[in-house]
Amino acid sequence: MTARGFRPLLALVHDTLLTLGWNEYAARATERLGAIDESRLARVVGQHRRQWDVAGAGGLERAVLAGRRYKPDGTQRVTDIQPVVGDWVLIRRSDNPGKGEWPVIEEVLPRAGTLSRSAAGRNGQGQVVAANVDRIAVVAACSPPGSSEGARDRALNPRRIERYLTAIEAGGAAPLVIVNKADVTDEGPELAERLRARLIRVPVILASAKTGLGLDELSSFAAPRQTIGFVGLSGVGKSSLVNALVGEDRQRTQAAREEDARGRHTTTHRELFIAPSGALIIDTPGMREFSLDTSTAEEDLSAFDDIALLAEGCRFRDCSHRAEPACAVREAVARGELDPDRLRSYQSLKDEIVARDKAAREGRPVRSGR
Repeated sequence: MTARGFRPLLALVHDTLLTLGWNEYAARATERLGAIDESRLARVVGQHRRQWDVAGAGGLERAVLAGRRYKPDGTQRVTDIQPVVGDWVLIRRSDNPGKGEWPVIEEVLPRAGTLSRSAAGRNGQGQVVAANVDRIAVVAACSPPGSSEGARDRALNPRRIERYLTAIEAGGAAPLVIVNKADVTDEGPELAERLRARLIRVPVILASAKTGLGLDELSSFAAPRQTIGFVGLSGVGKSSLVNALVGEDRQRTQAAREEDARGRHTTTHRELFIAPSGALIIDTPGMREFSLDTSTAEEDLSAFDDIALLAEGCRFRDCSHRAEPACAVREAVARGELDPDRLRSYQSLKDEIVARDKAAREGRPVRSGR
């Protein structure tokens, strides 16, 4: 084939990458690798045990990881060298694909917009949940009348939402909060409005995957070639929202038990879907706990900008907003201008970060929060 004959093929490869969310950041991330064949680039769209689904010029393929990427060197973390859903990777295909040999993932490109949490057994080290996401939606849910206090707290807990938002800010993605299952109660508008007042600059959508309420507004955040991830506890309806955006039942759903709001893990592994709008949607399994990882610093508490602004009026620069005199933050609480529970949430997260960093410096095990 002549060079002229290759041009339509190269354009097709590039268009495929664009459809999968290829952007300027991803393009810059490949520059350090020098000239590469774009047909070797792929995006991770499914994650299984020691196997990954990747999509690229070759369509959808099952891939394995190069052996050297299972064990990090002294400067790396496991989560930095092993792929997750949303990653851009460089693959090597077999010279004998007819023998059933799968492509091998040789390189994970630098990430932008991640969500990480502390993984059990890793002493606070991070586990990347999703990579290269433009926006992350934290999904909570309304509870039906008669639900126990524990069930209500599990379905919609502002402190848990703020914990997610802190991790989202640290990872560089834009936040979004969805209050799902508005069809089960009349309290939905009030619950959403309380969150809007508390979270201030974070968009809050009241939705129902069952009735379609809020789906148009949600779709406005899912633009073509933009990646949006969904996180939250099991049973809050993440997969139902994904199904509504994708336009088909791609994810199996299971109702939460009303007495305790505990849903089964109907999404058992992370997947990326392409919606009819051209948006890329990442669904994740429900998380029973979400601890901040070691990459989250005090500076990442920007989800509490309102408290930081008030703190500028405190007498002491290192005011903890607990017992110090002339504390502008506590004065705002006394005037009813700041939710006292939001202040306690901020203090709890800050204390967790400080204690974790101190434990790491002293070589002690890191105790995870929730």
